[in-house]
Amino acid sequence: MEQLKAAWDPAGLLNPGKIVGAKGMLEDLRYAADAPEPKVESYLDFSSDGGFLRAVEKCNGSGDCRRLPFSDALMCPSYMASKDEWDSTRGRANVLRSVLTEQDQAGFSAAEVGAALEHCVGCKGCTKECPSGVDMAAMKLEYLYQNRGKRTLAQFAVAHVHLTKHLRWMRGLLNTVQRTALFKKAMKLSQRTSLPELESGTLLHHLLQSHAPKKVRSASEAASADSEAASVLLWADEFTALYESERLGKAVDVLEALGFKVAMVYAPSGRALLSGGFLPQAKRAAARAIRALDEAWQTLEPTAILGLEPSAVLSAKDEYLRLLDGALLERTKALGPHFMTLDRFLAQQTRTGALASRKEAFSKMNETVLVHQHCHQKALEARGETAYVLQVLLGARVQEVKSSCCGMAGSYGMQAKNAEMSEKMASLALLPAVAQFEERWILATGTSCRHQIASLSEREAAHLVDLLWHQLKS
Repeated sequence: MEQLKAAWDPAGLLNPGKIVGAKGMLEDLRYAADAPEPKVESYLDFSSDGGFLRAVEKCNGSGDCRRLPFSDALMCPSYMASKDEWDSTRGRANVLRSVLTEQDQAGFSAAEVGAALEHCVGCKGCTKECPSGVDMAAMKLEYLYQNRGKRTLAQFAVAHVHLTKHLRWMRGLLNTVQRTALFKKAMKLSQRTSLPELESGTLLHHLLQSHAPKKVRSASEAASADSEAASVLLWADEFTALYESERLGKAVDVLEALGFKVAMVYAPSGRALLSGGFLPQAKRAAARAIRALDEAWQTLEPTAILGLEPSAVLSAKDEYLRLLDGALLERTKALGPHFMTLDRFLAQQTRTGALASRKEAFSKMNETVLVHQHCHQKALEARGETAYVLQVLLGARVQEVKSSCCGMAGSYGMQAKNAEMSEKMASLALLPAVAQFEERWILATGTSCRHQIASLSEREAAHLVDLLWHQLKS
């Protein structure tokens, strides 16, 4: 073929740029023979990939992360917003691979790595949609931990949000101060965003007392119990428990109306600690959560461990497996299949026909509901489960937003330096869908998603449990 090309086109005028005489297979390799192995140690466990650097090298450059809005893809929301290779999973992997190979452990503090990872929102889309399974969300957490000396006061405060439980006695002052422009400026937060307000804790205390895990104490009590009623364990995470406890009460009402016995455990998930790169603290929080949940599990042997906040409950299926070790890791793996959002649990129960006789507990609705699903649900569970529950249990028409991450991503969108990029992500699909939707019910399954909609539009979004509870027959 090369000889034929040379005979007919000796000057190389036809198809300029086409490679005909390619170099040998052993030329221009990424690595030189016998090159010294870079030493890169990580706090998170990347042993299943062969270490952190090997996890980075899983990227084969296919470019699936360079998808555009309305492609119904999760990854990569920052690339969709900027169209910049640096903001794609591939771009980030290439920067990490190049810098860490040359600089070893010190490469984590390189300016290029910081620039590449700055707008990674940890949506986990790459863990599902990347053909090589590159987990850039986990790499971002490791990067933040390795650069822990650069943390700001605001980052520390947000990461330790669970500690506000001890400040309820001064919640009036705290809630007032955090609304002020001066506070937001001091904490380097966007003036446009609002912060969740701390609740009194009275309702949470009542729910935890009335639905504490209790083992049936005798054979006679067991015989008298409703043998048809399955138990579920409701995990009250720090976000829902401290700021949205009313939704926990609604979840109890809905689950009991569907015939389940509900027990509740409060245990901070450490999600905010994880997102901020506070990995040792997150490990301790994860360990406490697994111990509390496992104790309740051993007492009740429930059907599932349910959560209302996807980013919290699904941490147990993802990051906990890289954080924990020993017996706690084994218990986490054993419990893993039982961790799920309320949305997934109801979808599964509905598909099996288990709720067929219980649908009459709800009034039917002849309305259309706009649904935006949290990106962690779409990555670690499945798309469409929230919509399925609404359609089957309530008979509602559902319009799903074909969007990636909403752009809030915990505290990412709250920071002033990220406000522009955060709004760009939201404006790709979510905000236009909200603006065009004229009916009353907008559902967003994540706390951050609802926060973003409230901050950047004139609408309020509800949780799935809000609508189910609203349609319960009295």
